[in-house]
Amino acid sequence: MVCRQVAQDFHVPNYKNLESPLTLVLGEDRERYVIDHLGAGTIYLLQWDEAHFASAAVRITFHHVLSSGQFQEEVKNVLTRFSKIVPETISAARNRR
Repeated sequence: MVCRQVAQDFHVPNYKNLESPLTLVLGEDRERYVIDHLGAGTIYLLQWDEAHFASAAVRITFHHVLSSGQFQEEVKNVLTRFSKIVPETISAARNRR
């Protein structure tokens, strides 16, 4: 379901290209997800939570939408934008109100 929805939203012609193995581990104190070097995902949850599972599954699936080169390019673009942001002092922010 997740692959189909992401494919539809991001205009991926064949949702099967987004599919990869997915493992769910319940009983973990620290909820998280990881993607291994082959693209397989593992979701760690304290207990079953549909919203947390869906969120992680979408993120793992979205990882397959971009190629490695596209992903690196996006990271580079974001870092470039970050470097252009000038910090603002609290007093300057207050004066803008």
